[in-house]
Amino acid sequence: MKVKITKECMCEHYLHELTNYPREGLDKMEKTFHVGEEYEVIEKWNNFYGSYYRVEGVNRNHDLSIENCIIV
Repeated sequence: MKVKITKECMCEHYLHELTNYPREGLDKMEKTFHVGEEYEVIEKWNNFYGSYYRVEGVNRNHDLSIENCIIV
């Protein structure tokens, strides 16, 4: 399954780390997703804050909120 980005967003895992555990080296992570980009979904998961798609990135996996993308 693939998803397409519908709203500029950041990796939710990166955002969590940045806001709760700031440290040197976080700026090196791939963190911005642009409208129109497509990614392969590894899994869908939930927690108390929302639902997310884990997608394959270039160097690592990323977590995207389902509110920022659609299934294609």
